[in-house]
Amino acid sequence: MTQNLNQGQSKLADFQRTHPSNFSSTTDPLDADDWLRDSKAKFNLARCDEREKAAYAAYYLQGAAIAWWESYKTLIPADKPIIWAVFKEGFRSTHISDGLMELKRKEFLNLKQGYMPFMDFLNRFNYLARYAPEEMTTEARKVKLCRDRLNPEMEYALSAHEINSMKSLVDKALRVESSGKKVMEERKQKWVAKKDTMFLIVLIQRSKHPNLSNKLPKLHHVLPSRVKEFSVGALDNRRGYTVEPPVVVDAVLCIEALAEFLELEVQGNDTQPSASHGDGRDRQ
Repeated sequence: MTQNLNQGQSKLADFQRTHPSNFSSTTDPLDADDWLRDSKAKFNLARCDEREKAAYAAYYLQGAAIAWWESYKTLIPADKPIIWAVFKEGFRSTHISDGLMELKRKEFLNLKQGYMPFMDFLNRFNYLARYAPEEMTTEARKVKLCRDRLNPEMEYALSAHEINSMKSLVDKALRVESSGKKVMEERKQKWVAKKDTMFLIVLIQRSKHPNLSNKLPKLHHVLPSRVKEFSVGALDNRRGYTVEPPVVVDAVLCIEALAEFLELEVQGNDTQPSASHGDGRDRQ
């Protein structure tokens, strides 16, 4: 008996060296299934028998799971040995119910990429696919299921490509997404430039500077060469236009140039004697 006790303690020590995880409760049935699979693999490493597997699994239950096990044991006939199969059957009936599995399966079948980044969608797809193994019979089937759930823009961009593997799908989808981000960034920059341009035009047109409208052609000459598309002289000749103005390559530089121009004008005016002061000297 002492020898058997020592052997049992030795196996428990061997099992603990595999760093088994605890289980308390979960709302995700596959988390519970993962715990069962992980525990089974570690039982095999420690060479546990069927009774030891059940005892050690119960030892690593916590919280609500302990309460469940204590209650479940009272339903087991006294003459029925508590082995791994008994524990697993009870555990699965409570924590991995068919109802929960079906809900997750429906979640997978209804999954759409929408506005999710591709990798976020792919991770969700792979995670939920575990609830519908009957749908993932071949690589080609998996590729089709994944493509069918992509957003319309991504699917359209991939429609010209023949894709036969998940690796190929992932590579091409990431390239499409990267290109799309570049296009959106360029559009955003152009939109910002357009807004800055409109701000500049309104600033000029509504300026209280008495002679600014006459000096618009001069402002054109101080603009940096790479923003010459913004023709101030042309705008001066089209005062009151209703069509969209040309988009500036770099509206920020235009605004900086305007500020510099106005500053120079102010400095120039400050260095000249005022007309009233001159008239006063003439009268003296």
